[in-house]
Amino acid sequence: MPPIRLATAIFGTVLCAYVTTTGGSYGTDLASYEVTKGLVRNGSFAMSYNVLDTEAERGIDGRYYAPVGIGHPIFGVPFYAMSRFLQSMLPLQLGKPESVDKAAVVVGSTIAAALCAPAVFLFAWRVTGHVPGALIAALSLAFGTTLWPYSKFGFNAPLATACLLWSTYWTWRGVREGHRHLVVLGGTMLGCALLTRHEMTIGALPLAVWIASESRGHTRDTVGRLAAFGLPVGIAVAIWMSYNFARFGHPL
Repeated sequence: MPPIRLATAIFGTVLCAYVTTTGGSYGTDLASYEVTKGLVRNGSFAMSYNVLDTEAERGIDGRYYAPVGIGHPIFGVPFYAMSRFLQSMLPLQLGKPESVDKAAVVVGSTIAAALCAPAVFLFAWRVTGHVPGALIAALSLAFGTTLWPYSKFGFNAPLATACLLWSTYWTWRGVREGHRHLVVLGGTMLGCALLTRHEMTIGALPLAVWIASESRGHTRDTVGRLAAFGLPVGIAVAIWMSYNFARFGHPL
């Protein structure tokens, strides 16, 4: 089987395993969920109530905002919207109020977790050219780490991990293969990672150092690649700071 098709099969297999081993114990980050709900219902990032029962999240407009990145709530929007649509078409009451909506948002995190496995497989295969070894690496990540238990909770860790892995993969390919657009894609994925969890900004440092190291002796290539990678990351940082300023009156 060609590696690309095998990567797709790995994603499908891991996703099925994650979904079927949830044990009915789905849980979600209520703050992130409230933002997703607000975006779909009101077009607002504000939460409908003080979820964390603290005044630290009160914005300058008096409303409460989640202390999480906007990446995860935005990622959950299509899953929440689909849940609302299906429930409107099928008037069935399942479980407690909003339980179906919350489960739908958690499914998004499950998919994000499953997307980590093909990223590791493709990266390992590109680096080594060894399909069996790459397969072992991907399955080890999927079933031998905390990624598996995290896959059934609606937290932002799986999405941040997936974005960071794909960022590293695309950046590596872009530099090694001389494709500037892949470097841009790598920077964009890292930007998505830091919009999900702001500490993912740290990932920019080793990647930037590696880009410069790979391009040593070619100043034009170094500058061009760093710019291609850094521009989307810089845009993401600007979005974070603008969002903070709009909510709390201070960019930090």
